[in-house]
Amino acid sequence: MTTNQQALKARAGMRTYGLERANGFTLIEMLVTLTLFAMVMSALVGGLHAGIRAWKTVRAHQVRSAQIERALRVINSDLRGLAIVSEEEPPLVEKSPGQGWEGLSFTAVDTRRRQRAGLGTVWTRVDYTLRLNKEGDAHDLVRASIPYISAQPVNGARREDVLIEKVRKIGFEYLHKGGRVPVWESPKKLPAGIDVFIEMASGGHVSETIWIPCGALGAWE
Repeated sequence: MTTNQQALKARAGMRTYGLERANGFTLIEMLVTLTLFAMVMSALVGGLHAGIRAWKTVRAHQVRSAQIERALRVINSDLRGLAIVSEEEPPLVEKSPGQGWEGLSFTAVDTRRRQRAGLGTVWTRVDYTLRLNKEGDAHDLVRASIPYISAQPVNGARREDVLIEKVRKIGFEYLHKGGRVPVWESPKKLPAGIDVFIEMASGGHVSETIWIPCGALGAWE
């Protein structure tokens, strides 16, 4: 073998070794790759957790808003049925236990139940009050109702429903002669409307003015 052939063979061997070397990874390259992969995954996981928290916050707000909207519909329906049903039953009785919030008890005509019963005057005694929840860390706005037929309560028909959870305060004002009064003191007349104020334990509040239809049943002058 000549000298030139030996040199060519040596150079070919060097090229083959270089190609084999180029197909592998050094330890430093692997560490850099793993570090970059870990950084990318950390960013992705952090973004995913932030997205989940944001979704839960939005969902909780939607559920809360739906609960408040549903409660206002019930209160509106109850108060629009406000009526004087007898001289013995005051139409509006306020409850102020001295804890910075009010409660309200009133009589309302129950048109649907009267239609189902088919006889007698049907009305409902409705109570709004705040009650300490099961956890003991906040109050819930509770609606209790007892239906009456011909001045007699319907046995076993009392029910209680939580309208809004975690309420700090409820209040009522009464529209009368173009103004507002904090207490309704006339047992033989109904107010023109009622302002309902609800303050949430987490902050914020809702309020609504509910107008009482003119000529309510049994409204004596």
